[in-house]
Amino acid sequence: MMFLRSLFSRLPLVFLPFLFVPFTPMVQGQTEQEMFDSVLTPPPLITEPGEQYDDAHRDFNMNCGIAMTPGGRLWACSIAGGDSEDGFLVCFSSDDDGQTWTQPRLVIDPADFLNGVKRRILIAEFWTDPEGRLWLFFDYGVGMFDSRIGLWATVCENPDAETPVWSTPVRISHGSLHNKPLVLEDGTWILPVELYFREYCAWNFKSISPTFQGFKELDDQRGITIYVSSDRGKNWKVRGRIVFPFSAGEEPVCLQKKDGSLWLLVRTPRGMYQSISKDLGETWSEPVPAFKHPVARFFVTRLQSGNLLFVRHGSFDGEEKERTRLMAWISSDDGQTWNGGLMLDDRPWVSYPDGFQAEDGRIYITYDRERGNEAEILLAVFTEEDVLAGKPVTDKVRLRQIVNKAVGKKNGEK
Repeated sequence: MMFLRSLFSRLPLVFLPFLFVPFTPMVQGQTEQEMFDSVLTPPPLITEPGEQYDDAHRDFNMNCGIAMTPGGRLWACSIAGGDSEDGFLVCFSSDDDGQTWTQPRLVIDPADFLNGVKRRILIAEFWTDPEGRLWLFFDYGVGMFDSRIGLWATVCENPDAETPVWSTPVRISHGSLHNKPLVLEDGTWILPVELYFREYCAWNFKSISPTFQGFKELDDQRGITIYVSSDRGKNWKVRGRIVFPFSAGEEPVCLQKKDGSLWLLVRTPRGMYQSISKDLGETWSEPVPAFKHPVARFFVTRLQSGNLLFVRHGSFDGEEKERTRLMAWISSDDGQTWNGGLMLDDRPWVSYPDGFQAEDGRIYITYDRERGNEAEILLAVFTEEDVLAGKPVTDKVRLRQIVNKAVGKKNGEK
């Protein structure tokens, strides 16, 4: 982790009082309460990142998300620092359709407490809403998992401008969001937000405090909560909740089927699981296995044609054991069968796809490769026709294109 992350050079004055509170893990009561209360206020947005955030000073890249603005600018984000309590968020942009990318132009890197306890950002997602506004969702918490975390969002109404303006982040709920919101036919926005079991987080508690046991009062809210907004993201309310086996449900993706029902897919240690809601998210069917898959993130979305796109590891007939063979598939029957199979990257340790379809029909997918070694974020561009053919057949295809590569010294290097 970089020691160039200076507490005093980046924190606004409103946060300075926290720097002089003796936050020691051994102390309970008010001190510990203040520590957790500090992540209920928004972290500072670094809109003019210093050179310490450039590629040459980072050694890790974990893909989060990509979106396109109304003017055609691409925005992508990744986690730097590590898939750990050292994680922080870096965001890049491209004005030439992803051929070249900026150094980080937006960073969220909350300062650690003086006693060494970490504040971190570990999950994020970009999304362009139906009005053309660019949303950046991110989670924010103490330590890697404090069993509460918080889902936050900042919105940019001029994402194509030379100097984009980002709103003060607003806390939406407990938990985190891995995938883009779903907009229903009636205009309702849906967020499937995950909140881990305390048992899943317990190994991390001692890094926060020897006696910390997590937020027990939230145990009845764990699993996946369906939040909805009927006013374009100004307000959110709970519509329903579901718990998946083995892990409460990780990295949920929600789709609306052609019959109007909602289809929820999640990652578990035993492959993908699924559940169906016939009342727009209030109640859910008993979770059951969906598809075999490594314990890794996948990406699903509905295309302009009405077909579904699925980006996953390997084929639906096989069972990949590792994060390799990242492939794109098409379903014309709402997920009953899958066709095509365009290989995006067959190398080891490619993972965490995210993407969207542009108005011209092209599909953009970002993913990472060897997060702590090659530390690459990569871009694939293709069309539905290419996926169905199982090979590039149009002149739109671009594969394995570098979005960002962190080239800082790795652990042990001199």
